[in-house]
Order: sequence, then structure tokens, then C-alpha cells
Amino acid sequence: MNSINIDNMGSFLKDALHELKRYIDSNDLMIISSLLSMMSVILGTKVHTSSGSGSKLYSNIWMMIIAQSGLGSKSTTVNTVHNMILSTVLSQNMLNHKAKIKDYKALSKDEKNEITPPNLKQIMSGQGSTFQGMIKALEKNPHGMLTTFDEAGEFLKKFSKDTESKAALTSLYDQQFYGKSLVGSMGKGEDIYIENPYLSILALTNPHSLMAETIDADYLSGFLNRFSIIEIKNLPPRQPFKTMEPQDFSKFQNTSLRLWDILEKQYSNEKPLTLKVDKIQAIYKEWYHEMNTTYVDSEECIQSFLPRQQTASLKYAMIIQVFDAIYESKSLDKMEYIEPKYMKIGFYLAEIYMQSIDEHIKNLADNETSISSKKSISVDKLADKLISYLTHEDRIGKKFTKSQLTNGIRGLSAESFIEALDIAENKNHSITYSSLYHGKTEYYKYYAEKPYIEKDDEEIDYSMLWDDEDVA
Repeated sequence: MNSINIDNMGSFLKDALHELKRYIDSNDLMIISSLLSMMSVILGTKVHTSSGSGSKLYSNIWMMIIAQSGLGSKSTTVNTVHNMILSTVLSQNMLNHKAKIKDYKALSKDEKNEITPPNLKQIMSGQGSTFQGMIKALEKNPHGMLTTFDEAGEFLKKFSKDTESKAALTSLYDQQFYGKSLVGSMGKGEDIYIENPYLSILALTNPHSLMAETIDADYLSGFLNRFSIIEIKNLPPRQPFKTMEPQDFSKFQNTSLRLWDILEKQYSNEKPLTLKVDKIQAIYKEWYHEMNTTYVDSEECIQSFLPRQQTASLKYAMIIQVFDAIYESKSLDKMEYIEPKYMKIGFYLAEIYMQSIDEHIKNLADNETSISSKKSISVDKLADKLISYLTHEDRIGKKFTKSQLTNGIRGLSAESFIEALDIAENKNHSITYSSLYHGKTEYYKYYAEKPYIEKDDEEIDYSMLWDDEDVA
């Protein structure tokens, strides 16, 4: 994966990343992913923009960090980022809750019957959370919640067995209303209704647990496609006692706390801070089409991640822009639009995550655990399949992109495509391709030429074989 341009992250994220690296030996993208996850829940349902379809788009994001257990510094990174972003907000929420409980206990019985008992706003849940637990916590906390899994293997295992809860969780990513009775494996029959359910997820795992607890369909069904996946291979060397200075995250903690207070006091679910997309529509459309062209020949499983990241780019921009405003002591009252500067940061991060996802899929293939077990079929047999597919009477002469062929021919992957194509061309000379352009980007379409049928002499119109001036 390409290196991260730290200076291209906005002022809050850039400074936070520099400060965190004084204390932890960690991959930049791992830190950024943890930061964005925790920053997202501060915004919660109090900030939104518009999706491409015109519906409300909130900043909830799902991150999955894959690194070797023990050597990956996953838990250390998440715990340190938690101290920087969420610790003061959680502490204040607990103090406020205790004060409300004290006031509630002082009321008479009749007074207590007239009001709802105070609820702790649980904006964060951790390892062991069930779907029922997440839903019940969200019901009590309309602001939204972040769920973290220090070891996501158990989380993935639960949902691989409980497909009903897995489907319900998947829909929470972009669902604007949740209403269901929690029955069967999901609960004890409680009716739960939540408007704008807001759930961010930060899942940490290792390659072995991920492969053991997921199935091929997870990469195509919409479940894993909702995650921004990073797989850390080359970590910086770890240093014991990297610094003896005490952590001082006060300016970052104060930014989170100020933002939380402003959003709680000045905005609501009914009247959130709404950022319009008027200023960024043109550049977004151009970038959107460029990304489609970039991944036009990718495997289906990689292409299925693309629309999620195209949408997530708006979320990244929104989170970073709002945090920067408070960090730079600006007012949210005058903020009306997603600014082009921040949209470009969103584009940049979405591109980085797509590169990371692409590498993750290739790592699966290199370990001979590729989706659909495509490596198990010999390239020679794949070439025969390619010939058979292209020379079928219903497809002869029709042109297909690489991705259409890898999606349409079982076992054919992007990695084996070129080798299989070479063999197919040698076996059947009608197999060919033509180059096309989308903007400045060249790509190819492959097809089998219609066979030339020689006619009898009397059927040939010789006048079509030369120009009049060539006739003696």
C-alpha cells in the first residue's frame, strides 16, 4: 500500500497522528482508522449530509484492522486513541448521569412516576456485545454508539452462526429506521423502534481468525463490503519505553469534549447540523467516474467494495471538517457546506482504503484461500472455459471486460486471467481484444471473432474486391 501523506489529513487529524506516534509504534493507517472511528461517534446523529440519492447520510463508519496478534500493536493503538478522543467525554457523561440519578432519587414517588428515569448515554460498547445488546443500547442513546472488538474473531463467529442477526446488523449501516420485535435468537420479544440508528464499528482481528470465521459470501453479500479493511504486514520496529514523558492529550480531549457539548446543546436529531453538497457536486461526480474506470476490470469482490468507499468519502470529509472547525476555534453555526478542501481529503482516504482492500484480497489469493477457491482450477482448464464462453453462439462477437469475464466464468480470477487468455489465444485464434478509452484511461474488451465463411465463386461479388480505377 502506498505511504500516507500525513499532511493531507486536516489540522486535527494531522496533529493527532503526530502526537500519537510519540507514544506508540504503529502503522499510520491503523492510527487514522482508529481516530476516525472514535471521532465519528462524537458527531453521531447530530450531523449529516446528503447521499447521492438525496437521503440523509450520517458519519458512522465500519473499520476492520487485520494484523498479527501480539506484534500488531492493535490493542495498544486503540487504547491510546481512546484516551485521546473519548475518555473525557465518557467521564463527563458518567458524572452527569450520577448527578441526574442523585436528583432522581431525591424526588417523591409521585414525581418519579411522572418522569422517565435517567439513562446513561452509552456511546461505546466493547468485546462480547451481542446484536440484542447493541440494539438496546442504541434505543437508549439516540446520539449513536461505537462498538469496538479487541478480537473480532468471536464477533464474526457469532454472526456466522446467527444469519438473522447478521442481516439485521448489515442493514444498520445505512438504515434510517429500525423497527422489529427481538424474537428468537435476537431477543425475548421486545418491540424496539429506533429512528436513525447510528452505529460505528471498530473491529480488530488477525488473519487466521478472519479466514476461520468468514465465508466467501461475506465479501459479496454486503457484510464485509461495508468495512474499510486494512491488513498490516510491515510494522515499524517496536521500542520498549519509547518515551518516558506522560501523555498530554489535553488539546485533543478538549476538542472532543467541546464538540460533544455544542452538538448536545445546540443540535438535535430533529434539527441536526446539515452540511449541503452544493460546493462539491462537480468534483465528486468527476472523481466518482474516475474511480469506476480505475476498478472496471477488478474482481467482483473488489468492485463490491467500491460504492461503499465512494459514499464513505463523504463521511470522512464530514468528520474531519467538523473536528477541524472546533480545533481551530471556529463556529459551527456558519458551517453550511462540505468544503472542497475536505472533500478532497475524503477522496484521498477512500482511495487509500480501496488500495488496502485490493491488497487484502490479493493476500487471500496468495495464501491459496482466495474467494471462490479460484486457484484450485488449472490455468489450462481456465483457458478452455474462456474459449467455450467467448465462442458460445449467443456470445460470439460480443465484447466483454475482464471483470465481466472473471465474474461470468467460475474459477477465473484477475490474477489468472492474463495467463489463461494467452493460452486461449494460442488454442483458438479467433480470441482477440480491442482497446477502448474512458477519458484518458485505456482499457480492453475481449471477444471471439465471427468465423469467416468462404462462399462459392458464383456467390462472390467481385466488384467489391477492387476500386474502379484499379480495373484494367
